[in-house]
Amino acid sequence: MRHLGSNFYKQFKSKRLMDLFKRLCKQNQRKKFNFLWQRLDELTTSHMNEVRRQPVVAREEPQGLTPDPNEARSKTCRRKGGRSLKCFSYWIKEEPIEKWSLLHDTYGARYDIMTTNLAEVYNWVLKGTHSLPWLQLWRVS
Repeated sequence: MRHLGSNFYKQFKSKRLMDLFKRLCKQNQRKKFNFLWQRLDELTTSHMNEVRRQPVVAREEPQGLTPDPNEARSKTCRRKGGRSLKCFSYWIKEEPIEKWSLLHDTYGARYDIMTTNLAEVYNWVLKGTHSLPWLQLWRVS
C-alpha cells in the first residue's frame, strides 16, 4: 500500500488525495469503500481539470537506457499518467484490487495486516495465545 500511495502522490501531487486513497485501501466495509472510491473519482477529476488548465512548462525529458538485445523483455504493467489521465478509476484499473484493498483480501493474501507498527503486528500474532494457560505458553516457546 505504501508503494502504491507513493505512486499515487507522484501522479496527483496532493497529500490530501493520497491520504484519502490510503483510507480507501484500509476499508473493510463495502458501503464505505464504494463511497470513498466515488469521492476519489470526483476529487481526482476536478484536480486533473485544474492541472490541465495550467500552462505546460517545456523541459527536457530524461533519456532512458536503450534496451539490451540479449535481455528478455519484461512484461511489466505500464500505468497511464500525466495530463491524459481523467480520474482515479483510470489510474488504478491496471492494479489487481486484491493486492491493495483490505476489503478484497481473498484468502488472506495480505494476511489482514495493513499496518507498519511492529507492536500492533506482534499483538495481532499473539492474539490467539490469550486462551492458553501460562504453562502451555512456556512449553511452546
